[in-house]
Amino acid sequence: MTGVPSNVLIPWVGMEFDPSKAQSGSGEMPFAGLIIGQKTGDGSQGNVLDSTTYPCADQTGLTEKVTIDDGEEQTVTFGTCTTLAHVVAQMSAQLVDCKEESSGGQVKITSNTRGSDSSKVVIGTGSCALTWGTPVDGTTANNGGVLTLNSRNKGVAASDVDVRKCDEPSEKVPAGLRVTIGETISGAVDPDVQDAIDAINDQWCNVHANAYDDATNLGIVEDYLEEVYDPMIMKDAVSFHAKRGSVSDLTTFAETSGRNSHCVCLLDAGNRKMSTYELAALVAGACAKDAQEDPAVPLHRITLLGARPNSINERRIWTERNTLIQSGVSTLTDSNGLQTEGIVTMYLKNSSGASDTSYRYVVTKMILMLARWKFVNRINSRYPRAKLMNDATRVKAGQQIMTPDIGKAEAISWFKEMEYNGQFEGIEQFKTDLVCRRDDDNPNRLEWLLSPDLVNQFIVGSAVMQFVL
Repeated sequence: MTGVPSNVLIPWVGMEFDPSKAQSGSGEMPFAGLIIGQKTGDGSQGNVLDSTTYPCADQTGLTEKVTIDDGEEQTVTFGTCTTLAHVVAQMSAQLVDCKEESSGGQVKITSNTRGSDSSKVVIGTGSCALTWGTPVDGTTANNGGVLTLNSRNKGVAASDVDVRKCDEPSEKVPAGLRVTIGETISGAVDPDVQDAIDAINDQWCNVHANAYDDATNLGIVEDYLEEVYDPMIMKDAVSFHAKRGSVSDLTTFAETSGRNSHCVCLLDAGNRKMSTYELAALVAGACAKDAQEDPAVPLHRITLLGARPNSINERRIWTERNTLIQSGVSTLTDSNGLQTEGIVTMYLKNSSGASDTSYRYVVTKMILMLARWKFVNRINSRYPRAKLMNDATRVKAGQQIMTPDIGKAEAISWFKEMEYNGQFEGIEQFKTDLVCRRDDDNPNRLEWLLSPDLVNQFIVGSAVMQFVL
């Protein structure tokens, strides 16, 4: 036993505290969020970070933001709107609603932004003015009746802006006014996310929201997440991204781009009235908040507060959404507010190229993340400096000993804790398949083979009604 050293000879009674048995379970795994976005050319944080919404942050206080340098192309021109126009524009987080206030041949469009009503566009026959929030940096003077809106940030992701007229069915263009929305000119080069990954260093952030969905940056993210998934690092995470495109475009990208990552969740952004990076952050935060309560609860039907659902004629039908999920693209629904639906990873095939659904749902990753953390934390906290011995070896009481039988008992206790919390099932199968033994070649090594049956989620219900008359 430890405590008072054995070579003390003076009369003495002392006591040492040992907390190794004070904790009955394995503790709670912390959830930490990470948002990756770019800053403006002058070094300040730009709209890619400023306009993201990560609801988990307020609950955990553990959300980190990493800024990287802006894209290398010139400032992006997003669209052109003809003068005397009645336009409703969605610029990232900012929804602009038309308020008809004609004066001197001008129509003023006032922005109803979140917590602000100060931004406005004044479009007239002889002049134009623009004062906008974070996503837009200003405009040129009225040039032939054309108003040009420019992004504050550069690059492909920063050009994800939706400009439209008459956003709601109740809105219409006033008589005598006309509007033409010109072609959006997108950026060509996004910044390199490797800079953000290098900045993370040794910090563990297990839910990421990433602004970029191009093949190059996705490849960098996938390689990094695969590396930290390794048993020598064990800082696994899920990275949320969003991408626009038709169903065909997204399924082709997911199936043929070589992604196949069990660590990446790619969301169908469709024609959502928000930027792809804001959508990624919104879903990542909502899923992290939900998983922190219980990682085994399905991630569908989570209401995304603060986001507007699409109108009926803009929604994907269920067959389209089902096709996307089968291709590894996550979907949202709009019938009951904006809600999560099929939150899946991009993992489709195993190492042999055969179809594999083992990592289909993000919730599976969440359960595995928790299970590994609890098992490792349990062993490290209870046996930090244990001796490794064979079973049935007689030793005096009070020593920290690990044996194969003790290892089995700890594994079963770990399973029962996860089972009690509704994350595992099938204790008898687990006991039958459980292996814990000393390594034949390394006497200081103990090996476990753990085969837990992860709890499933109620995704689909099917019934047949055989009625009689």
